[in-house]
This record gives sequence, structure tokens and C-alpha cells, in this order.
Amino acid sequence: MKNKLHYTLLLLLVFVFKGKAQELSIDLDFRDRFEYRHGFNNLVPQGVDPAAIVQQRARLKLGYTSEKFKAHFSVQDVRIWGDTRQILDNDANNNLQIAEAWASLEFGKGWSTKLGRQMISYDDQRILGGLDWALQGRFHDLALIRYGNEKIKLDLGFAFSQNDLDGLPNNTSGTIYNVTGFFSYKAMEYAHLTWKASEKATLSFLALNNTFQNVVNGTPTDGFYHTHTIGTHSKFKLGGIGLALNAYLQAGEGPDVTDAASPSTDLSAYLVGLEANGKVGSVGIGGGFE
Repeated sequence: MKNKLHYTLLLLLVFVFKGKAQELSIDLDFRDRFEYRHGFNNLVPQGVDPAAIVQQRARLKLGYTSEKFKAHFSVQDVRIWGDTRQILDNDANNNLQIAEAWASLEFGKGWSTKLGRQMISYDDQRILGGLDWALQGRFHDLALIRYGNEKIKLDLGFAFSQNDLDGLPNNTSGTIYNVTGFFSYKAMEYAHLTWKASEKATLSFLALNNTFQNVVNGTPTDGFYHTHTIGTHSKFKLGGIGLALNAYLQAGEGPDVTDAASPSTDLSAYLVGLEANGKVGSVGIGGGFE
């Protein structure tokens, strides 16, 4: 069996690797985590017992890289130990899912595009991040246009989300987005710029627009609203001290959590944070505020 597998892989490599500087990678990400929950995500009501679970993620990642083309595919199984009954011929909990499936193509000096389901992660991941502490992670279905050189990196992202409205393979009418909750957006556009101003200063800027479907009394309806976020995450070095600055503004509209009959309410918010870190001898010290 092992020899047959080796021969099969060898044949695949012969067909795939016809050019120069091509690489096929296979990786496995395996994670188990025991959790004792007593006050997680909410204050514990009096008389309620704590919970204990074992969560598991197994993620298989396949990658292909050539001179101007890259592709990545990963599938993951995220489950709680024992959530599927013994001696069952199917997984009723639907734990298996596609984590990433994207392709990237370079088409000019410094320019490239990346299309498909992918992880988006910038800066300290405060606004856009991979959420890897949650075993399932966070991924986006979108198109990226990218430019980069030694000093500047620019990403332009575009996403449009839709679900199967009428039970057919392709939607035939309407664009109401019925997936709600957990920041599930109808559309997203953003620009992220990183500028290495000097050896001691790196500045990044984000302009983000999220479009959400109107939801009235728990039911998605015609119409939508927008949330706008703009700001910077910048890093500086002053001698042996590293500084990180966060400054963001948010405007537009957000969900009206006080009135189920009103889909949205005006939004106005800001975030300011400053962190400093350094070393005293071999001991690292850091502090900050938000």
C-alpha cells in the first residue's frame, strides 16, 4: 500500500512540476483544547453548574507555488469530543468544512490578484484578523488586488455575499442576504496601506466599508445600511523602546439592539490606544492604554 501511494504521488509530481521553481506543500494543523467554562462569555447565574469540554481542530492544507501563480486549499474538521454518536454512518453535526480555497496570480511589476476564500489579517488584528484563538478561525470570500515594493504594500479588497435564496443551484431573483449575526456582511470594500517610512517607523492605514442587510424582528428585509471604519496602526522605535499606536474612527449605522423593529441606528465611535515595550536586561516589559 505504501509503495502504491509513493508511485501515485510521484506521478502527480511528474504532471505538476513541468516548469521552474515550482513547489507543492502539504501541512497538517492539529489542535486539541480542554476548556473549563465558568463565567465564559457571560456572568454565571446563581445555581448553574460549570461546563467542561474538549475541542479539536484538524486542518489539512495543500499549497502550490510557481513563479507567478499560487494556489491554496485547506479543509478542516472542528468538533467537540463525543458530539457524534458511536457507530453512525454519517456525521450529523456537519463538522467538516472548507477553510480556504484561493488562487493568486502576479500580472505586473509588483501587482497581483488573489481570489477566493481566504484569511484576512492586518496589523495587530484588532479590525481585520484571522481569529485563530477560535478553532474554526475566520475567513472571507473576496477578491484582492495587491501592490507591493520595498516600502509600500497596498491591498484593495472587494466582497459580495449571497446565499441560495430559492433552493436552486443559482439564484434567480432577489438579493436579500439571509445570513445574519456575528458580523456577517452583505458586501465589503476596503483599502489597506502599509508604508515603511524608515527603519524606525512603519505606518499603516485602513479604510473599510461594511454593508449589512436590514433585519426587522429577526427577518431580513429589503434595504441595507453601511458601517464605515477608518484609522491607523503605526509602529515606532525610540532607542530601545518600541511604540505602537492605534487610532480609529467609526461612523455610519450599526444594528439597533434596543428595538427589534428598527434595523439600524446611527453609529459614532472612536478607539485610541498606545503601547510601549522594551527590555531591562533580559526581561521584557510592556504597558499601554486604550
